[in-house]
Amino acid sequence: YVSIAATPITDACALKAVTMIAENLTIAVEDGANAQAREAMAYAQFLAGMAFNNASLGYVHAMA
Repeated sequence: YVSIAATPITDACALKAVTMIAENLTIAVEDGANAQAREAMAYAQFLAGMAFNNASLGYVHAMA
């Protein structure tokens, strides 16, 4: 979200990922059988990855 290579699209992906994680993480952990929460977490991970990849975080992020 703060990368100099960030764009409105990467910002939107990052913010949506954070929102989805905040809404679904506790549910997915407490009820592993809740497919909807687990699917939301998987999609949030995808969105976060899109933001990371397209904002050019690269090697530094991988080492952090």
